[in-house]
Amino acid sequence: MKSLFEEAEVLFNQGNLEQSKKICQKILKNDPKDLNSLILISVIAFKTNNLIKSIEIIDYSIKLFPEIPELYFNKAHVLTMKEDYQTSLENINKSISLRNNYYEAYNLKGLILLKQKQNTDAIKSFENAIKINPNFFEAYKNLFIYYKNYEQNNNAEKILNKAEEVFKNYHELFWLKSAKYKDEKKLDDSLEEINKAIKINPNISESFNLRGLIYKDLGKHNESEKDFIKSIKIDKNNYQAHHNLGNLLKNKKKFSDSIIYYKKAVEINKFHKNGFGNYLLAKNSICDWDSYDSNCIELINLVKSKNNVCSAFNLFSIVDSNELHLINAQLENKNFSVFNSDNKKIEISNNNKIKIAYYSADFRNHPVSKSIVELIENHDRNKFEIIGISFNSIKDQTKLRMVDAFDKFIEVEKKSVDEIVNLSKNLKIDIAIDLMGYTKDSRFAIFEKRCAPIQINYLGFPGTTASKNMDYIIADKCVINENESVFFSEKIINLPISFMVTDTKRKPSKKLFDYRNYEFPLDSIVLCSFNTYYKITPKIFDIWCNILLKFKKTVLWLSQENIDGIQNLTKEIEKKGINKNRLFFAKFENRIEDHLARIKLADLCLDTYPYSSHSTTFDYLVSGTPLVTLKGNSFVSKVSSSILESFNLQDLITNSYSEYENKICELISSPKKIIELKENIKNKMTSSTLFDINKYIKNIEKSYEIVYRNKINGLPLKNIIID
Repeated sequence: MKSLFEEAEVLFNQGNLEQSKKICQKILKNDPKDLNSLILISVIAFKTNNLIKSIEIIDYSIKLFPEIPELYFNKAHVLTMKEDYQTSLENINKSISLRNNYYEAYNLKGLILLKQKQNTDAIKSFENAIKINPNFFEAYKNLFIYYKNYEQNNNAEKILNKAEEVFKNYHELFWLKSAKYKDEKKLDDSLEEINKAIKINPNISESFNLRGLIYKDLGKHNESEKDFIKSIKIDKNNYQAHHNLGNLLKNKKKFSDSIIYYKKAVEINKFHKNGFGNYLLAKNSICDWDSYDSNCIELINLVKSKNNVCSAFNLFSIVDSNELHLINAQLENKNFSVFNSDNKKIEISNNNKIKIAYYSADFRNHPVSKSIVELIENHDRNKFEIIGISFNSIKDQTKLRMVDAFDKFIEVEKKSVDEIVNLSKNLKIDIAIDLMGYTKDSRFAIFEKRCAPIQINYLGFPGTTASKNMDYIIADKCVINENESVFFSEKIINLPISFMVTDTKRKPSKKLFDYRNYEFPLDSIVLCSFNTYYKITPKIFDIWCNILLKFKKTVLWLSQENIDGIQNLTKEIEKKGINKNRLFFAKFENRIEDHLARIKLADLCLDTYPYSSHSTTFDYLVSGTPLVTLKGNSFVSKVSSSILESFNLQDLITNSYSEYENKICELISSPKKIIELKENIKNKMTSSTLFDINKYIKNIEKSYEIVYRNKINGLPLKNIIID
């Protein structure tokens, strides 16, 4: 018969932390000095992210048992998570003084020393762990990771070889080699090594999880899905496998299925990297607003408490706060802290022309490329050499135009971070333009390793990267006013008109669309929003529904993004007592010119908040249709406002939910005003500076020349204002 404590241990190992905790509490009620229960309950507090409680229990235990080295070891571990590295080091040293052959403690000490940048002492500590116990694989692994991260590839290879001498057929060694090859984009080699690990031990959940990721990178999504499922079957509490399967299904647009696995991952470990944020984004992508407010509040509180549970990009559509966006970007940037480089290592080159490289995975049919292509085509080649560095080998018509636009276009999808950095240095790039930030398929580590002496965040990521290696962000006085610069790690380059750029060659086609194409009632007033579904919040949708209830002839025209989202939006509108036949969905148009032409059917376009329209705002204007926006506090919420201000349509910018609703109602009540706005937009198209691509190019090139000259002259980084 098992003892009570043995039951608690079993439940703990099964992942049932709450029940395990209750048994420990029961034991401690009868015997407050039961050491095993004290240790286990402190670990449970640690695993549930209650770090203060964990330390409280450990300190109580130390008073009772001051000579137990495990207690100081555990306290050091918790303090490391709290980033109190000095106190952590004191405790780990105490544990070693109590047991001088405590190899696990030497290993943890090495990790703490790395956090304090005491790299030489850290290496000695890992080596001591191996010397005491040559069969302690964790120390080999940490040494290997250190050498690899600091580009000491020969030493990394040596430690792997040394480990291989000790661990002849050890699955984790092959796992590690596989992970190494995966990072280096040597996917076939990576697959070969993980297959060896699985052959040795086919019952390790994490091996199938890693192989699932390799298959995903190879584009073998069916095999990837099978491996994630196998990983979960072996260990139902492997939250990483649940999360990775959620990612895969989301990318396949199977949002409802992805939500199931994201939710399970969060239930197992609410604090795992990006987990809660991806769960909410998947729900919002199909307008599943069940528990929306409580979920958002919980997420915001987790971010405020410095938990890295939401990617920086995903938070944009959830909260309107530059301050929270900065905190969250700082959390995301910590993932790249090992790559941090000293910018003095790269000197500016004396090239005949300033060499500018644009880096992106989105040189394809993507809003960023469609916005920037004319700029790339028309850069002044007498002053600049323009290079495209592509992280994605997808080929389409937009990609072909992008390739032609650059002086050099280099595909680096299969290259490692180090290879891309070295390529950039060999090309003698002066200014690296990051078009991605922390968006999907970005390679931000190359900027942390400094691929160029000047690095700029531009267009694709509407917020701060919180990186000390990202020197500037291109903006304007609307999206970042002078009081908001404190929430940006980058220095601000303020362009005189909107920082947003568009391809002015894009025009509506001559194709004629009428209400019958979409079965609109002939006397209807068409309200349009073609923003992606995750940007639509319950509050914004409530306002749209209020307007539909107030004006019986209005209809709402949205994009036909996914079936689940359509069904959920239809249910929401029916809950309000509105006939679902007043909700229309536009299928994807293959030709952008036809898409622009059909927008003309709309009487008025409605913006989303807090993530406003960006390139879509240009679509509305080019089609001649006015847009009402809600200007918030964050960069991402003010992009539409920036564009409208530059087009002298300030009257369409509102500053609160009530203003937003009232402005829409005011315009619907005055059809003549809408007609005048449409005519005004049409007349301004040829004269507005917003659509003057040559002026835009002149301004942005001026900023490039200034930052280049400042670097040449050794001047400190500072904000740049282009008049």
